[in-house]
Amino acid sequence: PGVDPGVDVDDELMARARGLIPLLSANAARTDRDRRVPGENLAALTDAGLFRMMAPRRWGGCEAAIATKIRAVSELSRGCGSTGWVVSLLTGGSWFVGMMNERAQQDVWASGPDAKVAVAVPPSGTAERVGDGYLISGSWHYSSGCEHADWVLLGASEAVDGGEPSVIVSLVPRHQVDIEDTWHVTGMRGTGSNTVVASG
Repeated sequence: PGVDPGVDVDDELMARARGLIPLLSANAARTDRDRRVPGENLAALTDAGLFRMMAPRRWGGCEAAIATKIRAVSELSRGCGSTGWVVSLLTGGSWFVGMMNERAQQDVWASGPDAKVAVAVPPSGTAERVGDGYLISGSWHYSSGCEHADWVLLGASEAVDGGEPSVIVSLVPRHQVDIEDTWHVTGMRGTGSNTVVASG
């Protein structure tokens, strides 16, 4: 849910995050073992409105300050560090979309403010201009929570005749990319920071 205009956003989001600590703590070992955030955690985070905390108010989000997000994520991380990290990255993607044009925001939030946006912005891919858009290809490592995302932000280099490549960030529906299971680490396994692949 959103936050009532008469309620302090910071206090309300902190209270909601704090209320999820017992659940996240109970699921922390499973999160680590399964190398992904459990669906139960994701559902509870959605119900608490925490995935919409950085979405603009005009799309039904909370439009919280960065400092509020940091405090809320810190509370979640008391229960499960991996879950807190994933929330941080996915809501960071929402913040990024909030600075994009109207069409991008409409695409992401037309169906609701809880859309999750994974981030893979280092320009490790390539972009080829096709009509009024781009054909994106490449692979992007360490995209935390990408398996749970509805959209991904991908950084890519566009070749420019006679000059340095320009860097673009593209917004791509999650179903148009593949996920390679490459995140096999000792700590923070539950972040599912796998590799995003776009074949163009």
